[in-house]
Amino acid sequence: MPGLLAQSAALHRHLCPRQVLGARMGLLAGQHLALSFPRTDKRVLVFVETDGCFADGVAVASGCWLGRRTMRLVDHGKVAATFVDTRTAQAVRVAPHPDLRARVQAARPEGQKRWDAYMAAYQTWPDEALFRVQPVTLTVDLAALISVAGKRAVCGRCGEEIVNEREVRAGGAVRCRACAGDTYWAPWGRAPLNCPRRPRAGATLRGVSPPAEASPGPFPLSGEQAHQLLTVTRALFRAVSRADVKRVILDEALRVTGAYGGTLVNVIDEQTLYMVSAAGYDPSVGQTWQRFPMNPEYPVVQAIQERRPVFATLDELRAHAPGFAALLQPQTRAVAAIPLMARGEVLSGLTLSFDHEQAVTPERQAFLLTLVDLCAEALERGRLHDAQQQARERATALSEVSRVLAASLDVQETLQQITAQVIAHVADWCAVYQPGEGGAQLSAVAHQNPAQVQRLHALLERFPLTRRPRARSPG
Repeated sequence: MPGLLAQSAALHRHLCPRQVLGARMGLLAGQHLALSFPRTDKRVLVFVETDGCFADGVAVASGCWLGRRTMRLVDHGKVAATFVDTRTAQAVRVAPHPDLRARVQAARPEGQKRWDAYMAAYQTWPDEALFRVQPVTLTVDLAALISVAGKRAVCGRCGEEIVNEREVRAGGAVRCRACAGDTYWAPWGRAPLNCPRRPRAGATLRGVSPPAEASPGPFPLSGEQAHQLLTVTRALFRAVSRADVKRVILDEALRVTGAYGGTLVNVIDEQTLYMVSAAGYDPSVGQTWQRFPMNPEYPVVQAIQERRPVFATLDELRAHAPGFAALLQPQTRAVAAIPLMARGEVLSGLTLSFDHEQAVTPERQAFLLTLVDLCAEALERGRLHDAQQQARERATALSEVSRVLAASLDVQETLQQITAQVIAHVADWCAVYQPGEGGAQLSAVAHQNPAQVQRLHALLERFPLTRRPRARSPG
């Protein structure tokens, strides 16, 4: 890594945080593609989504360069890149976590400059804290993009040579893309084309038509909203486990959005949702909605199934979801239901209830979506933390059980020790049976609450373990 950073720094006569990000993203992509980086051949093609220092960091780590036709710029203005194995078509997109900069700022020591904090964090933090890696499928023709060496054509209008099969053919005529109308320049004195912003797509309740006039573009966050997001990021950064993150999500979401109530739900199966937590509602709401069916009339069900946010006022709910509107709290005037997603999967569904319709205007929707993105990233980190913790606990349990098995020849003592290790690391309670003359015999019982051991033992004796007869095959 130091050698790659030195090479990147030589290109700019300095080293900056984005070069470090680019270099580390390149090495991480090589690991996911199971290829050695930097490459000396042309097997890998990289699409970088912005230019500048970041792109050079990617180049030195991957061995892919614009001059070798193994790097493409798709200018989306993002510090992100997609790495493609051209032999297998396997591709991964690597990008920093959206809240990375905020987390670095929250963690920097007092008095340390932000630039220095970024440099230190980007070089020392583990990959999973910096980046998210997503397997992707290209939407472009890879073979056509790479083309064939030696292919040349001449534009029938301007007479300039065209290489790499980039000509446009229509009605037997050969044109370069500029002469065919796909141009980024115009001759001096000719007015350039007017390129309006792409309209912003709204997310509404099923059956509700989007506004007749599309919004002219995304809404910028106000200074107050940016400050609110920073405070939420700091709170999420302090939450470690998935349960901690969920508690913070509801508390902070209600605080910064002005919602009077909110819920988080998880999917149990294709027919059922389970409410993980709720805040701001009457206690009866928690009992009614503990488990509820996948009714497509419910906004959160629609949000989870279609993987898109749903915003609706009370009038829209009455018109298009009357069954759900009848279940709302009396003060409800608007509802937002947004899926929390990571790695293309729905982690949970967030529903917020408001006592005023202004809460779901397009300006507020932009803020809510940014907030939910931060929450989803934190929830995914919590899931990874819990999975690592469980793996460590299982490994510890196996190690301890192995030690117990080797420590004593007394079977009963060994079984008691094993059950103790199981409830310490894996389960709430544990029972061990041994084969006997009358069938399986209960030999050892343990419970995390010692006061419950006797009761558990009595229940297991009352409902003994029975072996089901094996089903015989026909004939």
